[in-house]
Amino acid sequence: MTAMRWWYRTPPRCLAEAVDEWRFIIGWMEERGDTVHVDWPRSILQHLETQQTGD
Repeated sequence: MTAMRWWYRTPPRCLAEAVDEWRFIIGWMEERGDTVHVDWPRSILQHLETQQTGD
């Protein structure tokens, strides 16, 4: 099982909450200048947003 497989079965409400949390994490990292490690959280956020829109 891949690390992100559980998101395929996640209800829409949970996806919205996850998107909000990842946006918070990314913002927190950027505020502190941690731009080196922010790529992975951005990729997770992009995946979740894609799942939300159903694309």
